[in-house]
Amino acid sequence: MVSGRCATYAPVHPRPERELTTGHLAKLGKHSSVLLVGSLLSRGVGMILIPLYTSVLAREELGYWEALLLTATLVSLVSAHGITAALMWTLKTGGRVHDGEPPEEEKPRIISAAVGWAMASAVVVCGTGMVFAAWLARATTERPEHGTIMVLLLGAQALRVVTYPAEGVLKLRFQSVPIVLMNFGEFFVQVAGTYLALKVFHMGLEGMAWAAFAAAVLRVGLAWKFLPELRRAHVAPRFMMPMVRYGLPLMPGAIAAIVLSLSDRRFLIYYGMEAANGLYAYGDKWARIVEFALVLPLASMWPAVFFNIAREPDAKQQFARIATLFCGVAGTLGFGITMMGPAITRLFDTSSNDEFAGAAGPIGVLTVGYVLFGLNEVARVGFQLTGRTRRTALSMVLAAALNLLLNWQLIPGYGAMGAAWATLAAYGAAVAFSLLLSRSIYPQRWEWGRLVHVAAVFVGGAWAVSELGPPDDTLAGFWTRVVAAVGAPALLLATGFLTRDEWAQLKALVRQVLRRRAAPAGEGPEP
Repeated sequence: MVSGRCATYAPVHPRPERELTTGHLAKLGKHSSVLLVGSLLSRGVGMILIPLYTSVLAREELGYWEALLLTATLVSLVSAHGITAALMWTLKTGGRVHDGEPPEEEKPRIISAAVGWAMASAVVVCGTGMVFAAWLARATTERPEHGTIMVLLLGAQALRVVTYPAEGVLKLRFQSVPIVLMNFGEFFVQVAGTYLALKVFHMGLEGMAWAAFAAAVLRVGLAWKFLPELRRAHVAPRFMMPMVRYGLPLMPGAIAAIVLSLSDRRFLIYYGMEAANGLYAYGDKWARIVEFALVLPLASMWPAVFFNIAREPDAKQQFARIATLFCGVAGTLGFGITMMGPAITRLFDTSSNDEFAGAAGPIGVLTVGYVLFGLNEVARVGFQLTGRTRRTALSMVLAAALNLLLNWQLIPGYGAMGAAWATLAAYGAAVAFSLLLSRSIYPQRWEWGRLVHVAAVFVGGAWAVSELGPPDDTLAGFWTRVVAAVGAPALLLATGFLTRDEWAQLKALVRQVLRRRAAPAGEGPEP
């Protein structure tokens, strides 16, 4: 039932905890694993192209590209201002329009209104950004000649905004394959276009921007095919206003999140550390594997799942357990990336003079930051369930302010490592602020002992290898890190991280997957 902007969820008939938790986690894991393919394609473009970047671009150019791209993303988030989250919330709760979930016959009209909102907003906001593109380029990189690149990137981001409602609806319908196809098409065009721009036509950063624009055009075309409501976009205040009331307060938080991601680059450039900025951007690409391989796929399906979890009698216990398990999985991935960081940065550095040597330094600190970034999705779930989205914005604005202060203080003395520590502290503060601001509306009791257990194993292991192990550029150092990457997760399990109930759930889930794969074609799994 919905009262005003807040939704309360009546518990459904209770089921055994093991079955209930396994069902939600299985659905979240199944569709997130499908979206992982799409995330690896769309977000992994930068990873695939790293050898090309390092062979053609100087460190300063790579730093400029990352800064311009993040700035264009910031402007696009102003135009999106929470449209996807607002649409999903309205389709689940009805917003102010209905007392409960809206009737099925009105859902297409709500979707079409959301598309109209997205189109109009993208034209106004991103169009304004294009007018001031030279100023934005100068403010970001101190090079106004990059204005054309900014125009192309803003155009690409505006087209992507138009596809956001389609993504939200497909996620709610648990139709993850069309999203993967959209990402694949975008990935193929951008990789091919970037290669042609840099290697064949020698167009530099401007050619890379043209490739991004062409990829966004294809993405819109695929979204147009998969979601018919995109073809019937219209402005309907009756359906738009509930979404605006929910989504508009998310805009400052979205801006703050991008400021948090962008400010480190801007400070490095401001203090005349362009080369350090290029190294930082290169190392950050590897640390962001945690983000695009785990956080983004889970976060994409999270709204479609947490509304269902919230209806269960033990919802808060489930949220706490999900936070714990996420830290275990994300910590395992992040620790592996940290251990292999020195090797992979050297392997993919194709410059003629090892220009990107030393980029592995910030990777470990940044991976912890991105684990905390993902953990914040669970910490702020109460804001989304109750419609108190202003608190989401407040938590991120406070975290971004802390990040700016720390960058100002740390970067002059510590360079890229100072930027990495500022990022880690800001994401940690975002989690703390979300939990504190949730106490009065949807308090959560996390399993702090188990979270400390995860931190002790992985953070302690990274410190031991770094401080006590052989140098990372030796054969002994490489194999020490390989053994640590495998041994630390095994140590976590051996020291009792998973409870007996969770082991039983895991075994049941594996058996369920095996039964489905073994079932004959045309025969469904056992109920």
